[in-house]
Amino acid sequence: MLTSISYTGAAIGNLSYGWDDNKNKASESITGTMSGYDDEDRLINWERDDTNLDESWGLSLFGDWDTFAENTSTQSRVHGDAHEIISAASQSVTHDVKGNMTLIPAVLRPGSDPLALSWDLDNRLVSADVDNDSTDDVFYQWDALGRRVARDDGTTISVYVQNGQQTVADYTSATAATNPTYNHVCASDIAEPVVRDGTGGLRYYVRGQQYSITALTDSSGTIKERYAYDAYGTPTITDASGTARTTTSEGIRYLYTGREYDDVLDLYHYRARMYDSTAGRFCSRDPISFDGSRWNLFEYCGCSPVLRVDPRGERWQTWVLTCGNCAAVLGPGALTCMGANETFDDSWEECMTYYVGNLPWIHRQAAKVACAGCVIRIIGPPVYRWVLRNASSPCNNTWEQIAVRSERVIRFSQLIR
Repeated sequence: MLTSISYTGAAIGNLSYGWDDNKNKASESITGTMSGYDDEDRLINWERDDTNLDESWGLSLFGDWDTFAENTSTQSRVHGDAHEIISAASQSVTHDVKGNMTLIPAVLRPGSDPLALSWDLDNRLVSADVDNDSTDDVFYQWDALGRRVARDDGTTISVYVQNGQQTVADYTSATAATNPTYNHVCASDIAEPVVRDGTGGLRYYVRGQQYSITALTDSSGTIKERYAYDAYGTPTITDASGTARTTTSEGIRYLYTGREYDDVLDLYHYRARMYDSTAGRFCSRDPISFDGSRWNLFEYCGCSPVLRVDPRGERWQTWVLTCGNCAAVLGPGALTCMGANETFDDSWEECMTYYVGNLPWIHRQAAKVACAGCVIRIIGPPVYRWVLRNASSPCNNTWEQIAVRSERVIRFSQLIR
């Protein structure tokens, strides 16, 4: 398990992590947080060491927040048959017939007015009224592939140029193609922005274990801003010295788990869906239905947000475990050691599991051959929990199911999707 991330040169911040016996993250040093879990490995307690923010959850069997406590305040919630929120602290939450949130009350938007949302036929957010005056203030546009390509807040129209599922350039409307507001460089992972160029100069992203951005620096390594989050991703922005800011001074929108934050709506854009970190859930049902969570179409990361990520807004993931033989199939550099001489045995058969992206088809048969003789097991949500022996199964997706018997633990450092 990852235990630390250190930076060379001028001090930006060193992160260290503690893990419990079930591989749940128990502590994180840079924000001084501690976490507690129930018997299902779901987060039920989270606190900062400075006592400024303590959170706890009373979870239903299906992952709904029946109660949510923050410091000395406790909020009760009521959920419907489809696990949509009906009310929070007695304030109504409404949805359309397809399960999209249409009204987020003020109790879920501390310090702000209720938020009214409008959706298209494909369950994509198209407009929002942020000041409760029955007039939409922010508008989104989407392309035929379901990618957000424009945002209009009434003052500025921003156009986003996509390369696959990553934004590579921002433009302000009516500007020349040779004059982008920002250019973005991303690493191979879908949720890993690295550097931004454009207005204000070069800016480099510093991230933690979950790809959440913890700091932004300029080309000389000088810290421009710092970022911290509560358990479900609500951001706190400070300057380099730690003085709080109400909003970013750097125009940054990549924050929690590397996803784009709209600070007017207080919502994250998770590609397939919008995510509300205050509510701790997605604003719409999962577009892949129960292939994501098999019991709750609104649930975020199986109620384990400090461990898992969901960059596509469809199903959560963390890392892959695989036998050492797969290194020969996938090639050097594709795999890195996850824990020196760490081994797994039958006691892990019921451990919590993690979903990952697929390998290219050309690797599938080779991976099956390389893993022959190993016990192959899915690393994914419980809906994917199957155990296959000797790469033999009526299922045709053996190649994406990984487990270990007395083998060194290897993790994918890069997932080929």
